[in-house]
Amino acid sequence: GYDGMLFEFPGDQDGAFWMRNTPMPLSIAYFDRMGEVVSITDMAPCADKASCPSYPAGATFRYALEVPKGQLADALVAKGSRLTIIARRCPLATPTG
Repeated sequence: GYDGMLFEFPGDQDGAFWMRNTPMPLSIAYFDRMGEVVSITDMAPCADKASCPSYPAGATFRYALEVPKGQLADALVAKGSRLTIIARRCPLATPTG
């Protein structure tokens, strides 16, 4: 029931996300390997240019959740939250192949 995208990495990351070619503002929550919130920030849209700002987590992370700006609270994500993954594939997704 929520719009968003969860990124899962095979190991700890120390990089950042950016918004190149993203037309709408997003909020992002970074989570560590235990699913605990590392940081939360809002990200501004950016055109197709290499100078778009990046949004680092500030610590290593294993997961990142992007949602429309301001909707993390709707998904019950805040400092102190813990991410629990109950499925690796959206049950509403159409099989491709």
